[in-house]
Amino acid sequence: MKKTEEGGLTEKTLRDTRIKKKKTKYAKLFKDVAANKKEFVLSMISQLAYIEVAMEELQAETNENGYVEKFEQGKQSFVREHPAAKSYNSFVKSYTAIMKSLIDIVPEAKQLDELQEFLKKKKS
Repeated sequence: MKKTEEGGLTEKTLRDTRIKKKKTKYAKLFKDVAANKKEFVLSMISQLAYIEVAMEELQAETNENGYVEKFEQGKQSFVREHPAAKSYNSFVKSYTAIMKSLIDIVPEAKQLDELQEFLKKKKS
């Protein structure tokens, strides 16, 4: 496991910390969910947080190395989609599906209230 410059913490520890922060942020957004949906929501939040952190790391990788790479196999050489870009695209699909599931759980009235609050902050 690699050590980082941030106090000698491992990349895994830093990743776990980022995931935990995202879980906490989303848990606050969904704190008023009905009790019978709470376990499902917490599970989805956990997945969402993991996927977000993974997507951030994959995005950094593709920003640094590009979306395609030269690939050699024996005497053949060709350009292919970078594995990080491929994984990122896969995560985007999962992220979108999870987000839609979570949004569908929130009552419509609350969605409108939160949207209005968000728009007020943007105008300020």
